[in-house]
Amino acid sequence: QSKEFNGHAWFRSASGRIYFGGTNGFNHFMPGAVRDDPDPPMVRIVRLGDDAGPIAPPVGDAPLRLPWPRNALNAEVAVLEFTAPERNTYRWRMRGHRDAWSTAAASVPIAMENVPAGTYLLEVEGINGDGTPGGVQAALRIAVVRPLWARPGTMVTASTAVIALAAWAWSRVARRRLRARLAESEREMRELRLRTRLARDIHDDVGSGLARMAALARSPKRLADSDARFEKLGAISSELLDNLRDVVWLNDPRQGTLDALLLHVRDHAQDLFEGTGARVCCTFPDPLPTRTIGGLFRRNLFLIAKEALHNVRKHADARRIMLHWEHDGERFAFMVSDDGHGVGGGPHGAGHGTANMGQRAADMGAVFERSGAPHGGTTVRVHGRTSCLDE
Repeated sequence: QSKEFNGHAWFRSASGRIYFGGTNGFNHFMPGAVRDDPDPPMVRIVRLGDDAGPIAPPVGDAPLRLPWPRNALNAEVAVLEFTAPERNTYRWRMRGHRDAWSTAAASVPIAMENVPAGTYLLEVEGINGDGTPGGVQAALRIAVVRPLWARPGTMVTASTAVIALAAWAWSRVARRRLRARLAESEREMRELRLRTRLARDIHDDVGSGLARMAALARSPKRLADSDARFEKLGAISSELLDNLRDVVWLNDPRQGTLDALLLHVRDHAQDLFEGTGARVCCTFPDPLPTRTIGGLFRRNLFLIAKEALHNVRKHADARRIMLHWEHDGERFAFMVSDDGHGVGGGPHGAGHGTANMGQRAADMGAVFERSGAPHGGTTVRVHGRTSCLDE
């Protein structure tokens, strides 16, 4: 009666006949009389092409050649069974490339993309509206030919070369980053060693000074010689104050320039020899260099100057002390000289001071020299490459 049926408009009679009502009447049938369509469909390829346009079909049994880069193919299929053509389907596979079967409606073409080089067989099988297959048919042989530069061996070689080049570039970048991280780690280790040494110096200098002050205060004789003890306590406290001031200065990041270091050495020398009659002379560049210096260089050069000046103060009996700095862009030199007794004059050269100064110079990559003049006096000289200033 039509393709439209009403909801719930069905009936099954006592004989087993089934009725379905619709807009133009009703349909009725005996279920046992319904048979599948026995007509197996055939399949034919009616058109070949790709995105660039149609492709002429091969002649006879010759394979269809797909030249590079046209290694894609669309094949329109006709399923030749007309009882219910809208329900016709087919399945296909391309042996050697896509061995699994794919099923599609008769109106959907076969689409193959990026077919690799080689020879293949396209097989199809039609299926009518009742699901009856028509048997597998060899529909088309396909051959894909690629030029030398597009063949797998060539592409593997080119890919290997590209990967090797990328790996080389990446390794250079990685090494550069690793060197930067290593330099940063070394800088942090230098800072850690510097802080450790500062903590040790504070413990040694301040701790020993406080212990001496405590011993003087607790001594049973403190009432018998109180004036002398007060003088000793004052001297020790002054020394502790100077040491603490130096420690604070060395840890102050605002003092990390060369001019601040030279001025601090000059001020320390003038304070040390104040009231002794000795004269401190400085031959520093004018204007003072303001370049940034590393914490290790700043600490070690100041402590070398401090040790040399204290040796002059304690042992040399000098009347004139010279502080000198010179820098020619590639090398630097710092000197502390005096006109006192000289290296051989008593205990001026004794103790661990000279060894400590040499070790401090070596720690920052510089050279330490200590020499005496023929007519008296001593010169302490530290020199090296400009790169030492960045340590």
